[in-house]
Amino acid sequence: MSQLQDWVSKNNYQIHQDSRSFLSDGAMEMDSLKGADELSNHVSGNYMNQDFEMIEKKTRKRKKHGGYSETEQTLVLFPNSCAGISDFEVIPGILANFLNFIGHGGVIFELAENAQRSSKEMIEKFNKNYKLFPGGVIESGLNSHNVREDKCENVDDIAPLCKTDFFEFFNNKQDLIVEVQGDHLMIHQHNKSFNHSEPNEILELGHKLIQTLYSCHRDQPIRGLSLSQKAFNPKAIFGKLALVAGVMFVLMATLLISAAFVGPRVLLAFPIIILIGGSVIFKTIFKAKSDR
Repeated sequence: MSQLQDWVSKNNYQIHQDSRSFLSDGAMEMDSLKGADELSNHVSGNYMNQDFEMIEKKTRKRKKHGGYSETEQTLVLFPNSCAGISDFEVIPGILANFLNFIGHGGVIFELAENAQRSSKEMIEKFNKNYKLFPGGVIESGLNSHNVREDKCENVDDIAPLCKTDFFEFFNNKQDLIVEVQGDHLMIHQHNKSFNHSEPNEILELGHKLIQTLYSCHRDQPIRGLSLSQKAFNPKAIFGKLALVAGVMFVLMATLLISAAFVGPRVLLAFPIIILIGGSVIFKTIFKAKSDR
């Protein structure tokens, strides 16, 4: 008997062969399950009076020189556990940085100057490790670059969640990916498959998060905390960079032509053009990141 089957048997859970057919209604619409090449080891049960479904998601990518690389993740779904909670996603910084680059910066948290030091440290730690997005962006943003704009414009809907318990939950655990959509909660860790000998770890995290989400609606707001959303605009920046590169190309081409008539000394201007052009490009990118 495998570790998974042993765990299922001891806890009176159920294991399903046809994973897609037994998943709760609406689960396949969640971003976390999009792009799956295979779903397996689907387990359902009840943990601390909360229904759950655990499933293995496999994704395959073609390698440059042939063959495929495979990634396996263990996801846990808590169906109908977040009634009244606005849709949101929290993803690790390594994923958020890429989404920011393609034009979606997520929620920006700012604290007033007179805010408590402990609050500032808490927000700084969260900002360092995670990014919060209203609505779904994980698969739609990373796979197709087509983030659902209607879900990424308004931060007011998730403001009631942004309380101390919410930030502390994520600050105490690394690399979590959390999605709430249509009353369902999905939780997993980035590119990690859980050891079936100790699967209660992720179940406990999910149970604690559900309690945290509901308690946040009752808690007092963090003093001096404001939310906004201003994303990096790649189209505008790339347009400026293309213009600078075009001007540099014309100047260098002119120097090459001039060198044939005037002499090679004209080429001494090459480093100056590269230095000035590089400086303009650096300042353009730096300003774009500063204005997010």
